[in-house]
Amino acid sequence: MAIYEVPIALNIVGGYLAEEGSPLIFLPVEPGLKVELSSTREGLYLGKIEEFVNVRRLEEIMELLFRHSGKRVGIKVVEKYPHYILSLGYEGAILATVAEDLGIDNEFLQRVIEGKVKSAERGLLAGSAICSQVRKPIAYRIDEGYVELEPGIPNMYLYVIGLKNIISLNEVTLHIRKLKKDYSDVFEPLFHAFCRLSIRVAEYLQVGDLEKLFFMLTLGHKILSTAGLISRLINEYVQRIENQDYWAKFLEDIGQYIFTLTVEDLEEKIKKIFKNLEVYKFHVI
Repeated sequence: MAIYEVPIALNIVGGYLAEEGSPLIFLPVEPGLKVELSSTREGLYLGKIEEFVNVRRLEEIMELLFRHSGKRVGIKVVEKYPHYILSLGYEGAILATVAEDLGIDNEFLQRVIEGKVKSAERGLLAGSAICSQVRKPIAYRIDEGYVELEPGIPNMYLYVIGLKNIISLNEVTLHIRKLKKDYSDVFEPLFHAFCRLSIRVAEYLQVGDLEKLFFMLTLGHKILSTAGLISRLINEYVQRIENQDYWAKFLEDIGQYIFTLTVEDLEEKIKKIFKNLEVYKFHVI
């Protein structure tokens, strides 16, 4: 029996346009997910997080990993305080844990996930699993692989703010495709600019240029807002935090939430600004 504590990976930019060729940027955060693996017991025991993840998808992907390695393990999640906002991150962390225990490299893990998942979430899940496995910030692109973004920015906090109102990534992806079809002369350049912006986010994160990183993430939010992909309510949240001389961006993979990165501990201040909303604090590894 072995117990792993794996970081949760959050996608900060690129998720909506993963199928359009955009790089996705992931940050590994803690507190992570504790997973117990046993070679003497089979099965998947998810505990409190079961309602937040796609159990069938997890089981199908793990079956492919078991066949490839010739070994089977039982999985038991021992995380005590699950957050539904981390649903894709939970799936990625579990798959990363199993792959690490079975000696499966991230290249094979990526191929398995991309081949098995047919929805718009395939890029988010594959990138999340790889980020959790390597435990470093990464830039990832579907069908191409990933790049580690080191040395990065030390001692950085990530705050997630919002309310329980999940939106479907598949619905948004269909909306993006319709915009490109109906107004291609306008939205093709706009989405291409967003893809270029994702590359800049990776570069500035890697070299530790906070000012330029924040500018690019703010610009990314404005592009998504201009395209009509963000609700008025979320834009109000962003404006509220910008009025306090901080910045914020829509968090693309978990619904109606925004996030902000900072090297300061702003927990009390942010909770005061957003008294009636959920506020989650993470430390970026």
